[in-house]
Amino acid sequence: MRRCRGSFIYVVGGSNLKRLNKHEATFWECWTAAQLVPGDDLEPRYSIMLEIDGQNLPREFDFGSSTARVLVEIDGLGGFDPVSRRERCGGHQTASGMARDSAKRNAAVIDGWRVLVYPSSRINSPARLRVAAEEVAMAICRAVHK
Repeated sequence: MRRCRGSFIYVVGGSNLKRLNKHEATFWECWTAAQLVPGDDLEPRYSIMLEIDGQNLPREFDFGSSTARVLVEIDGLGGFDPVSRRERCGGHQTASGMARDSAKRNAAVIDGWRVLVYPSSRINSPARLRVAAEEVAMAICRAVHK
């Protein structure tokens, strides 16, 4: 199920309505349409507890599979701000954003998760989306069947 509201798209993930940006929603639509992993549990807006700087904190990833312990991040690149009429920098491009992202991703890897990261430029066409979805499917299958 998909509903648009502003620049975000809402989809049903698990038992909840999840808010996705356009790049995340495009990946999710490709993933659900392709049905690459029968019975997979990949969910949008997946939250896990991670220890970062000595604190156990909840951290959210764009997508996650608890069975396979696979996490997916899609990094947007900002965009045009119609109010200021300027290009804005995405949160993943600032120094603090990159530090926050790397700490979160490293903590997940240390905790035994596989983390796949896709910049929006890598999923900007149907063919590239399909490749990303196939890579996520391979990671899930290898984790489940090892």
